[in-house]
Amino acid sequence: MVLVDRFGRKVTNLRISLTERCNYRCFFCHGEGQINFKRREMNPEEIERLVRIASSLGIKKVKLTGGEPTIRDDIV
Repeated sequence: MVLVDRFGRKVTNLRISLTERCNYRCFFCHGEGQINFKRREMNPEEIERLVRIASSLGIKKVKLTGGEPTIRDDIV
């Protein structure tokens, strides 16, 4: 099985947002306008499972993003 978008193109990239938290104050981010609420973050086992499933569906590249992904001690 392969993932395709609505135009019939193969999907080979996946972006996983690890966290919304960030310890920087980048002027281009505009995080100051965000509503401050807590979202549940996936644990490392859930992230690994997601990547394994995505890989089996043809995903070749995974980008780990978020607020600041390296703020996660359990990931770094």
